[in-house]
Amino acid sequence: MGYAACENATADENRQGRTGVGAGATVGKILGQHHSMDGGIGSCAAKLEEVTIGVLVVVNALGNIIDPASGKTVAGARHPKTGKFIDPIKQLSSLHRTSFSQISNTTLAVIATDAQLDRLQATKVAQMAQNGIAKAIMPAHTMFDGDITFALSVGSKDSEINALGALGAELVAQAILNAVRNQSP
Repeated sequence: MGYAACENATADENRQGRTGVGAGATVGKILGQHHSMDGGIGSCAAKLEEVTIGVLVVVNALGNIIDPASGKTVAGARHPKTGKFIDPIKQLSSLHRTSFSQISNTTLAVIATDAQLDRLQATKVAQMAQNGIAKAIMPAHTMFDGDITFALSVGSKDSEINALGALGAELVAQAILNAVRNQSP
């Protein structure tokens, strides 16, 4: 399957949602897998002056997905009787650890840029961009999530590291939203 994926890869690939590595991803598993919704793979990119930043995320989270702009839940656990999104923080306090400890969760993000980054700068950009997970997933970084963000540089352009990391966080949050909103067939 890996060979076939490489053979079919193109530079124009932009499918998002339940495709590729995101095919089995779900979100909102606080009430169990049967009350979750589709997660998936999401991406987005932006320019910071002359520097390009691209983000790719795989969203497979215990928590619900929140639109940071509106504060509204866009995907996650739904109440079994009403079908409305549940408040995951309230739900956590009423559950026993064994209720969801066997469910596998992680949100993985990678930021790629053509800015020149040394090892310490790449680490700082990744740390700052990790905040995008907390902006878009509630709760994020639980004991049952393996959330992590990586940064890599493929260029030699100058950039202000703090601005790069701050924009990275915004892009990670947007890519998470794209993963649940743009479901490919």
